[in-house]
Amino acid sequence: CLIFLACSILAKRSCVIQGDTASGKSFLIRLFADLVGAKLNVFQMNSDSNVSMLAGQSVLNDEISQEDINKFKKAFTNLMIDQNIHQYMEETLKIDIKDQSTFKPTNLKKLLDYIKSIEIEIHGELYFPEIEKAVQLIKETMNPVNRFEHKESAFIHAIKKGEWVLIDGIESAPPEIAEKISSLCGDNPELDLLECGDGFYFTKKDLPNSKKIHDNFHLFVTY
Repeated sequence: CLIFLACSILAKRSCVIQGDTASGKSFLIRLFADLVGAKLNVFQMNSDSNVSMLAGQSVLNDEISQEDINKFKKAFTNLMIDQNIHQYMEETLKIDIKDQSTFKPTNLKKLLDYIKSIEIEIHGELYFPEIEKAVQLIKETMNPVNRFEHKESAFIHAIKKGEWVLIDGIESAPPEIAEKISSLCGDNPELDLLECGDGFYFTKKDLPNSKKIHDNFHLFVTY
């Protein structure tokens, strides 16, 4: 069996192993990866497996990016034109434009509520349009919709970096997963996940708008 696995590596072909449950298929592949020092990523298939396992998923980023920090600083600078807002920011909320740790969501919410409470008083001021722009900028930056980012899956990472992947128990996976995996098992392996967005087509060929499958990437499938 180890010879069969070694031949699949030398031939740069995906390796599909069939056998009874608990017959040692996965153990053999893990052992082989350890022997040659390859990084093996194992994906255990079940009825709950979905395409996000392959493509990754969008997650809400709790951290404030440098771009967000710059937006907040710009907004704060404009808000400080008004003396009362300036005083409320510094004395009540303890917001320091030089200290991003003070840019807390609770502080920002309180700041927006305060500005709304004095809106009638400052509505006639010449600088009020700048206050409105600053408020809108803070709202847009705080909006969860704008704070989602794509988290790359371990599967895509393996394809890019030339690691090994074991799809364990492909018979338990939903049909759409099996279909995607099967496209990596042919003479010209490819992975088409374009339904997840641009940049999700992988191939070993040099094609426009595609990403390269690393030469050292290898796929094992058991069922």
